[in-house]
Amino acid sequence: MLGAVIHVRPENAKSKKGRTVPIGTTRLQTLLDFLHIDGDQKEKPADAFVFTRGDDEALKSFRTAWELAEEAG
Repeated sequence: MLGAVIHVRPENAKSKKGRTVPIGTTRLQTLLDFLHIDGDQKEKPADAFVFTRGDDEALKSFRTAWELAEEAG
């Protein structure tokens, strides 16, 4: 998929600077498409966070998310 990008919001970037990152592979685009489906198999809005908790709030800690996923799985 040419021309596709990921927008990193300033508040989510380590440097606190927003940026746009091009997506270079079909696999990455497929993963992102998958991540935009919520737990009820409904598409999330375009401006929704990709990685969210059950209440649609952004994940603040990958470690916590990973641990919760391990417990659930």
